[in-house]
Amino acid sequence: MLVEMGVESHHNLFKKELDGISGCIAHIGNKDQENENFEICYANEIIEWDDTEIEIPQVDIENNEEIGNWGQNQDFYYELKNNLKDDLKSLFEHMLARSPENEILFFTRWQFGPEVGEEFQEMDFETFWSQHACQHLRWNTLYRIKKTERTSPMRQ
Repeated sequence: MLVEMGVESHHNLFKKELDGISGCIAHIGNKDQENENFEICYANEIIEWDDTEIEIPQVDIENNEEIGNWGQNQDFYYELKNNLKDDLKSLFEHMLARSPENEILFFTRWQFGPEVGEEFQEMDFETFWSQHACQHLRWNTLYRIKKTERTSPMRQ
């Protein structure tokens, strides 16, 4: 995980939602990227991949090929590896305890996911994880996680 001060994302999918807020951004990804200052975060080791085959489009940028379908809209839902639940909950609790707004934003950006981002309204961690278990999480979606009475205080 890499934590940066400020909330500038490395892509523009949720730029509108991030503009005007302050804080930090935590990139959650593969263990081997922990100490890198990366522009792209790979998270393939924390995703429970199914056997869906993704078609990587052939795009010729050098010959000014018009930007069209670059592979979007091939996959819409994903699942995190179940052994991450406790660590993710601890991270969320830690971040919520320090948030003046009692809110954190969790989002993904995957080039083969939905072309248009979606935003889910406020939910607590248990609802977030229930959504994960029942329907999976949606790629290129922003989830608003709020502190609630059910959110346990941060462990000492």
